[in-house]
Amino acid sequence: MQLGDIATLIKGELTGDPSRLIGSLGSLGDLDGDLTFVMDRSALKQRRHMDSRAVVTTVPIDGCDYILVGNARLAMSQLIPCFYNVDDTGLGGSGGAVSRYPSVEWGSGVSVGANVVIGEGVSVGDRTIIMAGVVIMGGVRIGSDCVLYPGVVLYPRTQLGNRVRIHANAVIGSDGFGYVGEGANRIKMPHVGRVVLEDDVELGACTCIDRSVLGETRIETGVKLDNLVHVAHHCRIGAHTVVASQTGMTGGVSIGEHVQIGGQVGLSNTVVGDRAVIAARAGVTSNVPSGAVVSGFPAWDHRLELKKEAWMRRTMTRSV
Repeated sequence: MQLGDIATLIKGELTGDPSRLIGSLGSLGDLDGDLTFVMDRSALKQRRHMDSRAVVTTVPIDGCDYILVGNARLAMSQLIPCFYNVDDTGLGGSGGAVSRYPSVEWGSGVSVGANVVIGEGVSVGDRTIIMAGVVIMGGVRIGSDCVLYPGVVLYPRTQLGNRVRIHANAVIGSDGFGYVGEGANRIKMPHVGRVVLEDDVELGACTCIDRSVLGETRIETGVKLDNLVHVAHHCRIGAHTVVASQTGMTGGVSIGEHVQIGGQVGLSNTVVGDRAVIAARAGVTSNVPSGAVVSGFPAWDHRLELKKEAWMRRTMTRSV
């Protein structure tokens, strides 16, 4: 593509040669790619990686061809499909042995990979892709245009909306961690609830979501969970919330809409309000109000956590 065409596509302001040909994209830290991206001013420290390449940037840069945009990450998401095939749904294999009950209901255009097992009473919507090695147990309902990557396991009564994407080896609907009694008298609590994933949910690889004893664990519309996230029984995650890797929550946690949760966060028996932000590695043991920004362990107002850390470091420096 010509640089001028790229500027038009991403609605940016071009400074430089509009006829310059761009054949590939590259990250800023590498030398590959004819076009790279600068997300903020801190990236200007890597100026040596820009001199021979065109740049999509949020700040003006002297001495090179660049396209000025308001959001370089958004521009990147728009350009990648122009240079690379981002549809990997055809790479999961097809044909081979598939074990399924006659009672399975198929939509039109369903694609099934090798060594898939499908239980009794399952319903699969139109154009859904089920890759190799997926196990779908009895009573599962799957909407249209979903993608299940290799090794995904859906336990009984799990429900998926439309356009749900679940990455490899995720387990949805396993029993919650529930027992009665102590020691040798500890008895497992039966779990007969369900997990519901609403439309446009995406789950990362090796994510685990537990079903409840009774009732449901619900992940609402547009939620995005990173790899290795654990959602315990009877939790609720509100619409369009995003959760980073290695975060875990105990049973009954309720998270509002449009919440942002960093990596390695722990949440225990708490309610998180809409549009709250929880910094990475926080330990949330009490309710978080809507719109709050919290960090630390136990988590509290992020500004207070910064003051605490500053005081501790000054004190330790003086004592050395």
